Amino acid sequence: MAAALENRNMNGDRLLEIVTAAYLGSRDFNGFSFSRAAQTLPDLNSLAETVSGLVEAQRLELLFDGADENPAVKCFRVAPSAEQVRQLRERGLMAAWAYPSPSHLAIAVDRIQYDGRPFMLRMALGEPQLTFQAFDLTVLEMYRNDPRFKYQCDETQGSLRLSAEYRERMQASDDSFLETFGFAYDDSGCRAVAVYLRYLRGLTPEHQQIWNLRALKGTYRLHPDYWKITVGCWDLGRNIFGAILDELRTINAFSRQMGRPPLFKDECGERPKEFAFLIRPTNREYRAFVLTLDQMLSENISVDFFMDEVETTERIERRDGTVAEQQKGTIKMLEEWLLGRFSAKEPDLVAAIFNGFRKVRKQRQKPAHVLQVDVFDQAYHQQQRDLLSAGHYALRLLRTAFQNHPAVRPNEVACLPRDDRRIWLQ
Repeated sequence: MAAALENRNMNGDRLLEIVTAAYLGSRDFNGFSFSRAAQTLPDLNSLAETVSGLVEAQRLELLFDGADENPAVKCFRVAPSAEQVRQLRERGLMAAWAYPSPSHLAIAVDRIQYDGRPFMLRMALGEPQLTFQAFDLTVLEMYRNDPRFKYQCDETQGSLRLSAEYRERMQASDDSFLETFGFAYDDSGCRAVAVYLRYLRGLTPEHQQIWNLRALKGTYRLHPDYWKITVGCWDLGRNIFGAILDELRTINAFSRQMGRPPLFKDECGERPKEFAFLIRPTNREYRAFVLTLDQMLSENISVDFFMDEVETTERIERRDGTVAEQQKGTIKMLEEWLLGRFSAKEPDLVAAIFNGFRKVRKQRQKPAHVLQVDVFDQAYHQQQRDLLSAGHYALRLLRTAFQNHPAVRPNEVACLPRDDRRIWLQ
């Protein structure tokens, strides 16, 4: 009996060596498939007992064909060891993929081989590949502001890579890419970049070090839509920036159906770089955002839309009693035109349209009167959300007013916003 036990332990140690070597030697830290190695394995019945013992001792972990979507890769944490043993008995050894446990890898891994690659080291030590790490938003700044990198982001997910045209002129250490990144939030709603370990390995050692310095501790939750994308669900909400662009395009489509020129001169087909969530919450970056938002709203209103039905100038009385004529603002022109043609059941809603436009304009005008020193303040994140919410609400109400025009045919507008769709403000 003692000899048999010794033999079982020897087999277990050898099997653990084989599984560990396969895991660390594979390109993507893949599992060991018993079915693929069946021809080289000893008696399968005794081997199943050996595997079961290693799982119970928490030296091996198992995923299974038919139970896990891709058992060749450990994407998430495995089931408890008792559940793994139960599935082994139920599904059989040929359905199993084995992985060395993190406790075994902590002893077996030569950390020097991963020097300068902290995120690849974490995978080598057995962390699931879809474990995400949260980072300070400012880590994206160098890529967004550097034209040598192709940086794309829609506020739910993004990607970055070195542009091909610059590759030959830059050092190999900068040839980094992230196939995908998303966002996450802490309990207070503070936003962070979120990247799965699987994709952080695409960064060169030098860039892994840069990202590692911006890694955040604490508890963070993935953006719900980014998680849905990860698991292949596409019933998604809409980020606030895309929702505003949808409203602009829809209002212009309704304008054309009404037999008028488009209300907005530019539908912003190429989204402005500053029309995005703040990466660094500074006064300078916030002001750049406010300027862009105002240019997309009140400054974007076309006088041609009114078709000479509204006076473009107005007479004002100066303090000295003289009267002067000045150009009428586009917000006021739209307000006069709308009040003269639409009868709202709730007048407060009409006022809300122009309150939103004027709130953005007022924020833009502040720097014109006060010399401001650039400051860093997390409060700018909330101020931006408030302004985005006000601008979107104003556009939504305006679009609803236009939609009631007898010539408007909403079902013919491809970009018509879905009012039941969740709008993400984070």
